[in-house]
Amino acid sequence: MIKMIVSFKRKPGTTFEEFNDHWQNKHAPLVRSVKDVLRIKRYVQNPNAQSPFLAQWVEARGFVLGYDGTAEAWFESEEDMVAGNNSPEGQAATKMLFEDELKFLDPDSAITLIVNEREMINDL
Repeated sequence: MIKMIVSFKRKPGTTFEEFNDHWQNKHAPLVRSVKDVLRIKRYVQNPNAQSPFLAQWVEARGFVLGYDGTAEAWFESEEDMVAGNNSPEGQAATKMLFEDELKFLDPDSAITLIVNEREMINDL
């Protein structure tokens, strides 16, 4: 499995609530609508936890909370990821998703990792 992880900040002038609402209720359904074209096997949103306790915990450890969320998309293989994104339908889907992303996130803030996931502990 190949996983793409993207961390990003919300669009300037957008509240966290507006950002999170658009991401969850408008963007996620768009991703769902093109998952087969892009060959996405799993998609997860990780919005930054909004908690005074967690903010104190992060600050006490010297961590930096610079991002509002992280999205994860899994693909069966590198070849599947590339094929899905390079097809004409995949390019149209990617363009549509990017145009929607411009409505709620700051594209210049995005940091992307493409990784081979290694599960080391799963007590769930």
